[in-house]
Amino acid sequence: MLLLGGCATAQVDAPRAAGDAPTGATLSRAGHATIGEVPPSPFPADPPPMPTQLDVMARQTSLGTPEERARAWENAGSTPALRAAMEEVMPRLEAEPTYVQSRIAGEPGAKVLEVFFTRDAEATLARYTSDPLVVARTGGRTQAELEPVMRLWWDRLEAAGRPAGGGSLDTIGGAVEINTGITRAEFNALAARNGWPDPLGEPVRFTFAAEQARAFADPSLARLVRSFARESMEPGIQLTGGFSGRVVLEDGCFVLDGGRGSERTLVMFGRDAQLAQDEEGYLIVRRANAREPDEAAGYRIGEAGFWGGPNGFDENDAEVRALRAACGPGEIMNVRYPGSERLFALPYPLWVFDYAYSRGLTYDAAWDEVMACYKRQERRGRTGFEARDACITQYNGWDYVGEEMPPPPPGR
Repeated sequence: MLLLGGCATAQVDAPRAAGDAPTGATLSRAGHATIGEVPPSPFPADPPPMPTQLDVMARQTSLGTPEERARAWENAGSTPALRAAMEEVMPRLEAEPTYVQSRIAGEPGAKVLEVFFTRDAEATLARYTSDPLVVARTGGRTQAELEPVMRLWWDRLEAAGRPAGGGSLDTIGGAVEINTGITRAEFNALAARNGWPDPLGEPVRFTFAAEQARAFADPSLARLVRSFARESMEPGIQLTGGFSGRVVLEDGCFVLDGGRGSERTLVMFGRDAQLAQDEEGYLIVRRANAREPDEAAGYRIGEAGFWGGPNGFDENDAEVRALRAACGPGEIMNVRYPGSERLFALPYPLWVFDYAYSRGLTYDAAWDEVMACYKRQERRGRTGFEARDACITQYNGWDYVGEEMPPPPPGR
């Protein structure tokens, strides 16, 4: 899905020679950069580490005969006897005031239903069933006990102008879990300013954001942009809809490629986004506190990109107001931590492992062969997933469904 849109432009200075500008950039007399379309991020020189375990569940439920796949699904979930026991007891448990939660536990083929009560678990369960597949457990708090605690802290954060990033009830663990989206220091300051009581002793667990990373890996990069707007809070939930486009830089303003003048869409980024330069000198945006390798690698400004969303933003946020003041009114797209479309479409290591086995290659040789195919596809005009699907697929004809990891492909 390609999203393009728009916003008004600040006064553009006459361009001057790039000088010490990032690769592919031109600079105005004021030093603000313009970067249009650039080559995609390079393919990695080396393959990703070879996997150490197989996706057993996925293989057993996708490969083999229909009967074998059905049996795998049954073993992974529950047996007919356990399903019958659940259907018999679960509807009646909802009215029990000490009932906490139920969950399926145990190894495939030997699963049971664990039923949690706040007290007297065995005696309470005995009033409902004597089925040996249903097991009593004592612990946790009921939903009715935890919901008021959740509402209390949710409302406090909302009233303080820092709504929670997310939250859930861990009834078996007996606590409310709240993702604040702010640092511990910010939370403590809010608590002191609003006179909140110490939450110690309350059934609530807070998750705090790390200290925000600095915006520029090299402070000299700040002169290139009029605004580098970032989220002020870390959201608790990341929506995973797929968005694609090309983020470019026009006289110091990040925009989606394709719009002009009032039809531009301004771009903002995630809380820990950071501007840097890659080894070839291109300007990149990366996640400073990266959790995944693709976030650490960063996105090259001007290449075809991909990001999850949609991602919200607050018009009253200081970063958003500064973005509008620097680059004009109009639509805003929060791309958070975009990635290279080319690198996003690379195959999973397990796909390469399967490819190696199906063709009698070493893992490294399989990677080299797949990368050579990618490059051929790009020369033919195919990119992203279209290129990947022309070169490699899941399993690749290797129908192994064992639970033990086989030896590495020959020669590895």
